[in-house]
Amino acid sequence: MSQEGYTAGFFTTGTMTVDGQRLVSRETVTGNAQGITEVESVNELLPDGRMRSTARYLKGGQWVGGREVLYVVDPAAQVIFK
Repeated sequence: MSQEGYTAGFFTTGTMTVDGQRLVSRETVTGNAQGITEVESVNELLPDGRMRSTARYLKGGQWVGGREVLYVVDPAAQVIFK
C-alpha cells in the first residue's frame, strides 16, 4: 500500500507492509527543515493485547531514535458518538 501526505511544510511518500503482527511503514521525506529524509515506523500487537508503536528517523545519514508508545485497552472506556 502506498501513502502520500503533506503536513507541517514537508511531504512524505511511502509504503506500508504487513509482517506477521507488525505493520511497517517506510516514508521518504522531502522538505523537512530539520534534515529528516526518511521515517520508519512499526506498529505491532503484543501477546498481552497491548499495541506498541515505534518510529525512528534518518537525519544526516544516520538513524536516530524517535518515539515509542504503548497503547493499553481501558476496560472502563466508553465510545460516545455525538
